[in-house]
Amino acid sequence: FRGARELLEELRARDDVLLGIATGKSRRGIDHLLAAKGLEGWFATIQTSDDHPSKPHPSMIIQSLSETATKSSQTIMIGDTTYDIEMARAAGVKAIGVTWGNHHADELMKAGAHLLVNDFDELRDGLEFLWQQEAP
Repeated sequence: FRGARELLEELRARDDVLLGIATGKSRRGIDHLLAAKGLEGWFATIQTSDDHPSKPHPSMIIQSLSETATKSSQTIMIGDTTYDIEMARAAGVKAIGVTWGNHHADELMKAGAHLLVNDFDELRDGLEFLWQQEAP
């Protein structure tokens, strides 16, 4: 998606942000995708369907939190399906729904998204907004 790589680069450059993946794809599939896009080593944790129950089970996020020693209150799941949002809520983390994916905006809100965004500029702003909610 246009703007995705730029936002990932910005987030990756920050000392206060860790990137992670929680996907229904296989490890082999995600490894291939990351290699093809030149994103190997960008993510502190990668959770795949090979090692976890299907979404919306919170296992992927719980394992990510454990691997990165991150608090749930500091974590935001970004997803395009109700399963992503429900998984985030079940794991006790914030959820941002993106409207350019698989499920309609109304469905994402019903599933419990804290915010909906329509593009990567809105996603950047939404992340900042939710991070400020957790600032001491």
